[in-house]
Amino acid sequence: MSFLDQPPALRAFRELFLAGRGLDVPRVRLAELPHWVSPVRAALPDGTRCDDWSAWVAPSYFYGFSSPGDPATVAAAATAGADAGADCVLLPVVADPRPALAAGFVCVPWFFEAIYEVREDPAADLRASVGNKRAREVARLGERFTEAYRTRVVQADELRADPSLLDAFDRLHRLNLEKYGHRFNFYHRGVLDVLLRSELGDAATILFVDDLRTGGVVGTALGLLSADRREFADLVGGIDESQRRPGQNVYIGQTRALVRWGAELGVRRFLLGRGNEAQKIGLGANQIRTLYNCVLPLRQERDELVALAGAMTRRLSAGAAALVTSHHRDVTLPSIHEGVRP
Repeated sequence: MSFLDQPPALRAFRELFLAGRGLDVPRVRLAELPHWVSPVRAALPDGTRCDDWSAWVAPSYFYGFSSPGDPATVAAAATAGADAGADCVLLPVVADPRPALAAGFVCVPWFFEAIYEVREDPAADLRASVGNKRAREVARLGERFTEAYRTRVVQADELRADPSLLDAFDRLHRLNLEKYGHRFNFYHRGVLDVLLRSELGDAATILFVDDLRTGGVVGTALGLLSADRREFADLVGGIDESQRRPGQNVYIGQTRALVRWGAELGVRRFLLGRGNEAQKIGLGANQIRTLYNCVLPLRQERDELVALAGAMTRRLSAGAAALVTSHHRDVTLPSIHEGVRP
């Protein structure tokens, strides 16, 4: 089990979810969750009546890349949602939907998650996953990157001592949100402060990319390092495209630098997040798994959810097929579980 599935991390994710939204309890309309709305609109452009349901949101509140879906977690969430008078319970991004399905949830395939499991070393593993040609291309980009930039990883104590580091991350992360048109900032400056005070605070790390010529910060990535240094989660980042030198790929450079840094510490499992799975395979991910939003209607009919599950299954099945036809070599590709019980 990942350290992000453990109670301290789940309590911290609850704090972040509430602080980020100004809530006292984790109850919101589904339409107010960006991680709900965007995939729904991609599958069903007119949306679904489920969007208006009030949802009791359970661990990991979308802050963890995946959520525990064990029977105890499922039962506790169902009880809490019913006690709160919500229209439904949402267990977001569950990797194993079977306990939730057995408890009456409709589990809708929603995202793919990318993971890099260290098998030999980052360079050898990349060659095994994508072949020598792509691996050489990434290596060349990495060499070019180190000619122009240096990377530094700052950990929790220094982040707490120097608020300007959080300000620098916040500026670059907001640039990333603007670039991709994301209106909700899950890691705004106030949430960063809550993270550092939380039970996950000591796990916080930020990588910075500095321009060797100007000294300016060009890129950044926020992550979480487990206490035993065996697992690392690459959460969010940002790049100042206005400061990026021509011909440089800062994203590839900083991602590979982060992997090398972690591997040297002894990290064996890198959680690379949801979405852009083909790109992440090209940078070293060797495991892709399907994540499900599991929803238990408490006051509503299941018909809308069943229709949504069908649309999302078709959408993700097409994505999985595209990954298969890309002929990635030593990569575990996703399967999609039937999410609606008869």
